[in-house]
Amino acid sequence: MKTLPTAKRIFVGSLVVFALTLLFGPGGRACFAAVLFDDQTDTISVNGDTTLSTAATIEARVFFTTNYAGEGFVFNEWTFSAESKALRAGPESISGHVFPVHGTDSILALQSVASNQCHHVAYVYDGSEERLYLDGVRIGARAASGSIGNGSGTPHIGAIFRDGTINNSFIGYSDFLRVSDIARYSGPIAAVPSPDVGTDANTQLLYRFNEAPGSITTVTDWSGNGHTGTLGTGFTGATAPEFVPDPNANADLVSLVPSPGTLASGFDPATTSYIASVPDTTTSMTVTPTASNPTATIQVRVNGGSFSAVGSGSASAALPLDPGVNTIDVNGGDPAACACARVPLRARLPRERGSRGRLSSIRPGIFTSAPHSEHRARGRKSARRDDATW
Repeated sequence: MKTLPTAKRIFVGSLVVFALTLLFGPGGRACFAAVLFDDQTDTISVNGDTTLSTAATIEARVFFTTNYAGEGFVFNEWTFSAESKALRAGPESISGHVFPVHGTDSILALQSVASNQCHHVAYVYDGSEERLYLDGVRIGARAASGSIGNGSGTPHIGAIFRDGTINNSFIGYSDFLRVSDIARYSGPIAAVPSPDVGTDANTQLLYRFNEAPGSITTVTDWSGNGHTGTLGTGFTGATAPEFVPDPNANADLVSLVPSPGTLASGFDPATTSYIASVPDTTTSMTVTPTASNPTATIQVRVNGGSFSAVGSGSASAALPLDPGVNTIDVNGGDPAACACARVPLRARLPRERGSRGRLSSIRPGIFTSAPHSEHRARGRKSARRDDATW
């Protein structure tokens, strides 16, 4: 942490001091990888078949951005006239089916799926009803019955060759996929699992997509059934998706500009604290955050209020300041989205209107202004994760 020397004496006059501190935000899972399907022919070929009977759940977690958003297969296992187990997703719809239940007709929900957020999507069949879920909320249901067909077709994540042609992959990211032989979700609201969920006796296939970014060509099956996935194989024209760092861990700030005021030492991602000044007559300020990912979601709030979105490289709306301590949070990632590691930035702004007091000393983490009270600013910075594709 950079601070002024303890003995340093500064006359503030009509100026006030604030500190900016980088922190880790809340979150249970430190997401560190996902798989990006950026081509309609991207696919993962799965070793071995799944076996389903009178119940099924096909689920995944997906993430769409402005650059990567398209409807298509998330999962499909197909054998001509024998089986088709499918989950499809896109920015405007979710669908699924298990043949021959309800024939070849998929249950479809026309539903907007917000960009720059992790979303859990699921198809469920319990022997009497088919259901679709988005983030634990049931968005479609219909009566259905019968046994699920099984065959010898190779399951695919993403694109698949069937019915004499290549059927497109969805375009976007995923960090979790599971196929189960039970109906895991029921009712209008269901609890959404963590992508780190463990396997159980009903798990047929479980991919966490937490392979390290790089030249990885296979995917581990955590179900224990040996369904290893291989990238970019299974049919002529197949292409490989790519393992990349997780989207919500890649909203790292590369610049932050307050207005009015400046960061005395300039912005440095490795620096955990900053000193800057604004006139004591200031009633509001804006911040312009820039993220390493130009499409990253950035959220800004003041004094614990509601977060509002701001585009990377754009100025926020005016943030009203009160006399005394003001706290501005700049959060790289949607605070309502998945519990991934985030890199928020906190600004503590001790502000005394009309004060011409003297800042008698500054020591790490404590600002003492005569003749008034102390204001504490604490912080820690996360390890950064870089990903040029987000």
